Amino acid sequence: MSHSVTESTIFLGFDIGKSEHAFAFVNAVGEVVHRGKLKTDKRSLKSFVSKAQKTHSDLVVGVEATGIYHERLARTFLDAGITVQVLNPQLTTTKAIRSSVRLVKSDAADAMGIAQKLREKRGDIGHPFSWNHERRALQALGRSYDHLLWHRQSLRAHVGMYKERGFAETFAPNPESLEPEISRLRRDLIAEARRVYPVEFEILVAVPGIADETAARMLAETMGIERFRNAHAFAAFVGVDPRVKESGTSVRGKTSMTKNGSPILRYLFGWTGRNVAQWSAPFRQRLDYDIGRGKPAGVAYGSIARRLAVVLYTCLVNKTPFDPSLVGAAAGRLT
Repeated sequence: MSHSVTESTIFLGFDIGKSEHAFAFVNAVGEVVHRGKLKTDKRSLKSFVSKAQKTHSDLVVGVEATGIYHERLARTFLDAGITVQVLNPQLTTTKAIRSSVRLVKSDAADAMGIAQKLREKRGDIGHPFSWNHERRALQALGRSYDHLLWHRQSLRAHVGMYKERGFAETFAPNPESLEPEISRLRRDLIAEARRVYPVEFEILVAVPGIADETAARMLAETMGIERFRNAHAFAAFVGVDPRVKESGTSVRGKTSMTKNGSPILRYLFGWTGRNVAQWSAPFRQRLDYDIGRGKPAGVAYGSIARRLAVVLYTCLVNKTPFDPSLVGAAAGRLT
């Protein structure tokens, strides 16, 4: 939400790195107060946060989402009672934050740009960082399961290649040797998802075409639907929101998916969209309608994935069961 900006408000932006972070302090009128670099070890972070808190009583902090590298810094501020806004990297690219046509790409410039973005939006940008150990552990479990599935598929492809080239079968690794561990992780993932998200899990599995495993993987990767401001933000995180290009002639009027956000969720919603189109009458009717209008099958299924994201967001936020009437209403939620 918007921060109450006064003359004493200081905006602190970070460009996140693996071994060190660049930072920039900017005051309410956009003047640079201080900038530099910070080591990422716990002692350095705690010392920095303590000094910043003592020097500036009214502090607005922002970082870009960078996998896990921003989390230690954000947790240190959170432990000190300071809220940290996590910004979408698409909002903090050099093109988005530069102030002139002269392109300057450096850690210091990016940190400065993030601080200026915070000032421009009065702190109302991104989402507040939060930490929940159970949800984070479930996400890690889900990603381990997804990685093992990918590894098995990769091994199967390599085994096929070895056989085609005449290598002895004993030379090739056995993908099925991973099956016991995959089965164990699948059981653990479903059980943990039921425990951490009991209401949300039952809502998802009640949707025709969504099985226990799919629901568990979706919940694990999403890490709480309340993190997203609206259905559009959730669809963007999934990577199924539309991107319109109108410059030039070859792509004018053509719409494609952004494919930003979580690749795991994008894969899940892509295939789950096909399942719900088969087993749920409202989704199937919408698919037939889009194809009947001349849309290619891939585009029509992409539309189903977007609608599915909007419908599931609505159900999970309101904690209500799946309502078929939401499928038709989902179109206007993404425009």
